[in-house]
Order: sequence, then structure tokens, then C-alpha cells
Amino acid sequence: MSSFRTHFVRFLPLFALVTAAGSFLPRDVSAETITQTKPFSGLSSGSVSLTWDQFNPAVGTLTGISLTINGTASGSFNVFNTDSVDPANLSNPKNRLRLTFSGSGAPAVQQTTQTTMTTSPGMPYQLSSGSSASFNLSPDPQFIGSVTNSLFASASYFTGLGTLSSSLVQPFTLTSDNSGNTTVDYNSLSASGYVEVVYTYQAVPEPSTYAMALAGLAYGSYSLFRRRKPA
Repeated sequence: MSSFRTHFVRFLPLFALVTAAGSFLPRDVSAETITQTKPFSGLSSGSVSLTWDQFNPAVGTLTGISLTINGTASGSFNVFNTDSVDPANLSNPKNRLRLTFSGSGAPAVQQTTQTTMTTSPGMPYQLSSGSSASFNLSPDPQFIGSVTNSLFASASYFTGLGTLSSSLVQPFTLTSDNSGNTTVDYNSLSASGYVEVVYTYQAVPEPSTYAMALAGLAYGSYSLFRRRKPA
């Protein structure tokens, strides 16, 4: 047997032991992600129901949860001044998106920041008593807002084998100095966009990894034992 082959065979059991032992040592694992994106459209003064899959703990260790809400609006809204005497001075129309999770342990309500909208006719605007006016978004569509938040503090709420429910609405506000007699109809104001939930986790090693490590330990230990066993 050649010298190289002799040394190779001699150190093979030791190499198997070291390699197997290294398989059990903690090491950096690249982060994996599970992304759920829910597009929506036609959202007006009602609500849209969105359902989410929980994070299955069998796939790994959850290390982060992020939520993104992004949307635009298009269309028009109507304002009515029911006061028979005084006019209503209108200004500062704002729009946003608000997501509410349901159930015990749900995180706080998540929403985009209020965005002042550009309208035609423009604002401020004086609406005479007993009259109404229609305002179109200009330009159309307009960006409502975007927000990305971490929800990892609610990890227990998002972890399991079931589904979670949430409701998305489009709150609309308008400033009026005669607010008690001013009503707004924004059923023709349509929002669209998407809501996204991303789970970041470290994957559980495959069972085959442990099997190979155990096989290496067994082989290395047995070979060393046979070598040192007295004749």
C-alpha cells in the first residue's frame, strides 16, 4: 500500500469524526422568507376582507414579521351642505388605508399616513347653503400612502397552523367650518393597491443532515475502536 493511501486510510476515521461533530455546531443560516401579497381594488367607503396563513413553526424559527400597505385612489367624491342658511368652507381632503386584524392577541391597527388630495375644482372651496358639489381627483389616480412596519412583537399571534382574518378600509376626511351640516359621499372614490406580510425565519435542518452526521460519528468511532483494540 502506498504511503499516501496508508495515511489516507489512517486519518479517514478521524476526519469522519471531525466532520460529523461539525455538523452539530451552531452556524449562520441564511434567512428564508415566506411572502403573502394580497392585491385589492374597488375599495370605496366599505371594506375588503383579507385572509393570511399563519407561520408554521415546523419549517423553522421565526425571526421577523413585516407588513406593507401601499395604495392609490381614483375617482370622485360628493359633498353636501344641508344647512339652509350658512355656507360651508371646505379644505384639506385626506385619504388613508387602515388594516385591522381580528382575534385575540391581534396587533394594533396599521394604517398609512394621511395624504392631502388634489381635487378639481380645487380647495379651499365654499359650498353654498343647501347645495352640493362633486370633486374629481386631479391628477387621477393619486397616491394614498405607503407604510412598512415590523409586527414581530405579535409573533405568537401569527404563529400556528391556521389562518388569520383582517379588514381593510379607506377612511376619508374633509375639513369644514360647518361640519355639523356637511356630509360626504365617497362611494365613487376607489382605492387599489396591495397589502403584504413577510415572515423571515431560519430553516430547520433537513433530517438527512442529522442522519449523515450520526453515520459519520458511528463510522469514525467504530474505526478508532477497532484500531485501538488489543489483539
